[in-house]
Amino acid sequence: MKAVHFGAGNIGRGFIGQLLHQSGYELVFADVADTLVDEINRRGRYRVCILGESMQTESVTGVRAVRLHSSECVDHVADADVVTTAVGVDNLDAVADVLAEAIRRRAMSGRGGYQNVLACENALYATHQLKQSVWARLDESTQSFAEEHIGFANVAVDRIAPNHRPEVGAEPLDAFVESFFEWDVERGALKGDVKIHGVHLVDDLGPYLERKLFLLNGAHAILAYIGYLAGCRTIDEATHHSRAADTARGAQAEVAAALARKYEQTFTEADLAVYADRVFERFRNPYLGDEVVRVGRDPVRKLGPEDRLVAPLRLCRAYGLPAEHLVTGIASAYRFDYPGDAQAQRLQESIREQGIERIVRSVSGLQDKALVRAVAVAYDELAR
Repeated sequence: MKAVHFGAGNIGRGFIGQLLHQSGYELVFADVADTLVDEINRRGRYRVCILGESMQTESVTGVRAVRLHSSECVDHVADADVVTTAVGVDNLDAVADVLAEAIRRRAMSGRGGYQNVLACENALYATHQLKQSVWARLDESTQSFAEEHIGFANVAVDRIAPNHRPEVGAEPLDAFVESFFEWDVERGALKGDVKIHGVHLVDDLGPYLERKLFLLNGAHAILAYIGYLAGCRTIDEATHHSRAADTARGAQAEVAAALARKYEQTFTEADLAVYADRVFERFRNPYLGDEVVRVGRDPVRKLGPEDRLVAPLRLCRAYGLPAEHLVTGIASAYRFDYPGDAQAQRLQESIREQGIERIVRSVSGLQDKALVRAVAVAYDELAR
């Protein structure tokens, strides 16, 4: 069995790659970073370092890497049983180019068997988005082949992988992660029998996707943004800052009430409260050293209408539920002005030029005047 994983970063190596290796797959990484590709090929192995009171390590061996747009990359993808990604949802088009060419090669060769594609991104239905991009590159005949032989399954993935390195004893390819992980995959979209260690197959992925994106990624972002404004360096520091913690926990409670309404056949509000508590305890792990500027990066994407902050706000509004903590969290994201984040700097420039209300409408897609005004008021309050 062969697996190709796009994106050889911390999540790629420390989560997806680790589980594929444990499941017996021959593992090939595809990445755009030449130095990373060369280092993987030179060493042929790396360590997954699990951060806690003591660091546990696991070796992932027999791995190799290829450059993303190379012919060699297409060859490996055409030959793979499983294709996974962790590249960021904005970079899926580059994956679609390679995947479409690989599917054409499979179709022309008359190859049977199945291939399954799983986009492991922090976004709703990322695999569906990838499939649409691939389909736009295929003719009708190849689309028919793909419908029969290629599975595109949406997933929800959860593991914190900070940019953390101890001062001594580290190896260049070490991937640092927390011990907890969750990987939910929609069962009905898979082709054939797919067995990956640690994967949880579900019939309806929607509730799990939104639970994770809203209650984990959303709260994570709010801690990062308010923590940044308060001078916190790491997420665990932010969990001990009263304003950051109260806003994040309050937002979780608001979202849990809305999700319990929407998915009453799957979760109770009590179930979601337990999940939120567990998530917050993970944020408190002092050994992760997860920097607020890492978690807060790319604020424009995170402020999008379908992402972790605005989508749950809209859900709360749809059910007529309070959402003042979510509003504060969104406003704090518009205050994120970290000099090392080019996107954050462009956002700040746009706010200075056009005003906060106009930018909220354009970036977050909010048109309700009262709601836009509420974000603007919270934005002003945060300055004080």
